[in-house]
Amino acid sequence: LIAELIGYSSINYEATTRQNALENLIAFQLIDNAVLKNLINATTNHIWQFSKFGRDNIRKLLKNQEMRVAFERILIDLNEKEQFQLNRLLKE
Repeated sequence: LIAELIGYSSINYEATTRQNALENLIAFQLIDNAVLKNLINATTNHIWQFSKFGRDNIRKLLKNQEMRVAFERILIDLNEKEQFQLNRLLKE
């Protein structure tokens, strides 16, 4: 079920479905690299509310040193737009 929920947070679904999945994954602390990548991808979405949701949640997660390290570790796996967004948030 966890893998299915992570799947719902991917780019294969529309923003509302993705946001609901990400909210639940974060609430239950089911955060792995796939969830982090999907959350970062949300920041590049054309729907501003979903993009803001992604940025706000990344900011919260970055307060935890382990999460910061996890974000820094996956930085090289991201596309250019995602790297730009994450670097901007890491520097805040």
